[in-house]
Amino acid sequence: MARARSFRLEGLKDRVEIRFDDWGIPHIEARTLADLFFAQGFVHGRDRGWQMRFNRLVALGRLSEVFGPMGLEMDRFARGVGWAEHARAGLERIPPPLRSLLEAYAAGVSAAFRCGPSGLEDRLVPLPDFPWTPLHSAAWGLVVAWSLSWNWDSELCRVAMARALGERAADLEPEAVFGETALFPETMGVEPMAERLLSMYGALARWLGPREGIGSNNWVVAGSRTATGRPLLANDPHLPLSLPSLWYEQHLVCEPEGFAVAGVTVPGLPGVVLGHNAAIAWGATAVIADTQDWFIERFDPENPLRYETPEGWAEAEVREIEIRVRGARAPERFRMRVTRHGPVLTDLLPEYEPEGIPWPQVGLALAWAGAQAETWWEALLRLNRASNWEEFREALRRWPAPVLNFVYADREGHIGYQMAGRIPIRRQGHGLVPVPGWSGEFDWAGEIPFEALPFAFDPPEGLVVTANHRIVGPRYPYFISAEWMPDHRARRIRERLESTPALTAADCLTIQTDVVSLGALEWKPWLAQVEPGDADEAWLLAQVKAWDGRMEAEAVAPTIVATVEWMLLRRLLEPRLRSAWRRYLGESLNVFLPGHSFYRTAPHALRALLRRGDPFWLGERSAVEWVAEAFREAVRWLRKRLGQDPARWTWGRIHRVTLRHVLGQVPALAPLFNRGPFPLGGDGDTPLQAGFQGNQLGGPLGALPSWRFVADLSDWDRCLAVLPGGQGGSPTSRHYFDQFPLWHAGRARPMPWSPEAVRAHTRRIWTLEPVAPTPPDRLSGSPSGL
Repeated sequence: MARARSFRLEGLKDRVEIRFDDWGIPHIEARTLADLFFAQGFVHGRDRGWQMRFNRLVALGRLSEVFGPMGLEMDRFARGVGWAEHARAGLERIPPPLRSLLEAYAAGVSAAFRCGPSGLEDRLVPLPDFPWTPLHSAAWGLVVAWSLSWNWDSELCRVAMARALGERAADLEPEAVFGETALFPETMGVEPMAERLLSMYGALARWLGPREGIGSNNWVVAGSRTATGRPLLANDPHLPLSLPSLWYEQHLVCEPEGFAVAGVTVPGLPGVVLGHNAAIAWGATAVIADTQDWFIERFDPENPLRYETPEGWAEAEVREIEIRVRGARAPERFRMRVTRHGPVLTDLLPEYEPEGIPWPQVGLALAWAGAQAETWWEALLRLNRASNWEEFREALRRWPAPVLNFVYADREGHIGYQMAGRIPIRRQGHGLVPVPGWSGEFDWAGEIPFEALPFAFDPPEGLVVTANHRIVGPRYPYFISAEWMPDHRARRIRERLESTPALTAADCLTIQTDVVSLGALEWKPWLAQVEPGDADEAWLLAQVKAWDGRMEAEAVAPTIVATVEWMLLRRLLEPRLRSAWRRYLGESLNVFLPGHSFYRTAPHALRALLRRGDPFWLGERSAVEWVAEAFREAVRWLRKRLGQDPARWTWGRIHRVTLRHVLGQVPALAPLFNRGPFPLGGDGDTPLQAGFQGNQLGGPLGALPSWRFVADLSDWDRCLAVLPGGQGGSPTSRHYFDQFPLWHAGRARPMPWSPEAVRAHTRRIWTLEPVAPTPPDRLSGSPSGL
């Protein structure tokens, strides 16, 4: 029998029933949309309250109030970028009917906070539980969008690379589109600023720990390719894994409004981000569109508040920012200038304080297309309610950021693809490096029109696959990105889909967990030419020769190939990149530094250099000589690291996943909050994406599948999903880590949808009741026209 619990809550209009299934997933049913989102917020606040309060402090730039000076760097960054400022401005432009639903959600979160602490972390490190507001949702939504936006870090990395390599830095580009190095001559003094900015943001990585990597796979196949004759849709967004997860799964139903949707949500935001409703299913991957640009601003030497524009001098806006720091006698105060391009983030550098040295004559202002995001809630609500392709596209027309590849399927048998998000059009250049802001010639001239963004509906081949690779061909008239990920994952997924007749949901799950690396296989021809020096080396080379490219945790060949690759990266690139080496590999990236593509493409650039035999990189030695030397160095390293027996050098001994909580950064708390390490297969080029953070062999893993989802359009009750941790936000919850064994084994659990399936899986029931009787003029909460 299901356990029952009742809550009487201010802010509700009518009774709400919440059924929790075997995995702690809430199935919420309400009579109005306002009550539905109130209940969604209440459940978020109860299960993920500490996580939400922490994330709110991040978005508002108020961590220092709790954590003292150790949070100051992050607070300066948050205030400088202005997530809260942008969120506040966007909320003012949201129509009242839509805003009322945001307020209902916020009221639900606040009601949960009033119920008191719900987890271990609340008792160990209590955080302020002041009422939640729509501003907090909007600000955290911008942080999430920022974490999937590109490419401010790339531009600064290019500065360092070009300084070390000159024109030869183009050899390491994800694409050979690097004709702009002359735009930052050293006389401008930009390089030292860029290096200081990068060093400052490296401090954020030390605070949060290494957290790089954004990826994702999705695909949709038509009924002509499936066992049921109906489409299948799969999605596994690749993000840094954490405890608790970014995602929280929910099923939301409001029958009087014809509203029903299930999938993953983001605690702090209402609605469902990825999933399905009664008519359609959808999934998304990062496009890696270039949506950020640095502009070099020249300021008046006589008046540092004036900056140069094509029309002459203009007055910069000045933000006076005050940060309260726990334990400090006085708050931290700093000023920063904002130009027509955006905030001058070099003003964040600690030396430029109000009482410190004067601002320099040049500064770097950041433009970000995702900053104006007032339509995010309308887009999400429309997406949750869409019932066909036309309504789906209308929802995405309003999608501001991040720029995503959406795949689509509906119960009528249609499939489709749509790119969505705001991508700038530049008057000149591609925004690959900082550009002069005073001339106007590199300014943004608008955005790519929605009608011009790539899309496909019922493609004749009956399938669509995206995996962060290049989506458009050379004839596409607009610039989207120069940093697409390599296409190895997409090629392997398509190969599996096309070779599997009568596809099933179970087949899609096995493709999501596929560990064949087309990139790693490219090392076999070179290693086949290496002459062994002893019996151990002969045995290891035989393992590689017989290897089929599967990066399995129990195999030895993946360890050899990956270690050779790492040794070659260091031997060939580090001496030439010098101080830019660590930046190139992205060692200091974290969730606030969404990252560049260099660290992902480094192995591919390395193999291209070997194939070309370029003397600049290889000197007098051949590619095979370099590989042979790296192989012997790899053997020495592995003997020292893993012991003398090569048969025990399995991939899972150095390729392991650990899921970490923010509080798990404290050594004494790590055993309470963290889980792992666990051996894992895959690499950065396998459908089960699992590359090392910054290519650091044996170090922490970066992007991994943060949710696996397979939608079976023949029967919603046959959909599959799994989180790498669980629903619970605290280690005291039985659902904190209960899904990991399934995730680790490549399995999944059902997603109950029908009332019968939900009742069959119910383990707990919550009833939410209003404090006062429902007034006769009950507000439905349904926005007009949605």
